[in-house]
Amino acid sequence: MAIGSDSVRLGSHFILTADIDLAGHVFRSAPIAPDLDISEPEYQGVPFTGSFDGRGFGIFNLTLKPDRASLGFLGLFGVLGNSAVIRNLRLSAVKIYAPTSFYVGGLAGRVASATIIQCSVRGQMTAAGLAGGLLG
Repeated sequence: MAIGSDSVRLGSHFILTADIDLAGHVFRSAPIAPDLDISEPEYQGVPFTGSFDGRGFGIFNLTLKPDRASLGFLGLFGVLGNSAVIRNLRLSAVKIYAPTSFYVGGLAGRVASATIIQCSVRGQMTAAGLAGGLLG
């Protein structure tokens, strides 16, 4: 993912133009807006505040498996901040294995205040709490 934790890009606008298959990739933290210091109990990163329009395309085979105990903020987006807009996005074959983590969701681990329109998630998840299929 080219967005990552780049504070400039996290407030930008993105449009998918094709499906993305992440088969073979295992992410240790959220690919977009990750928590940068899991030793701290509060989120230590920059939330995504831009827009992401999937245009009906999908992201497949997103696999998240922290390599050590993580406090959370796991999903495609670690945290969606104020003014973030995510629309028309399908996530399929999501696998999240984080049995000691909180704030875990297929789309986003935590949402401050964002708009989510026509998004769906299908997959499997293991988390300690504050977790949901779409949002943590």
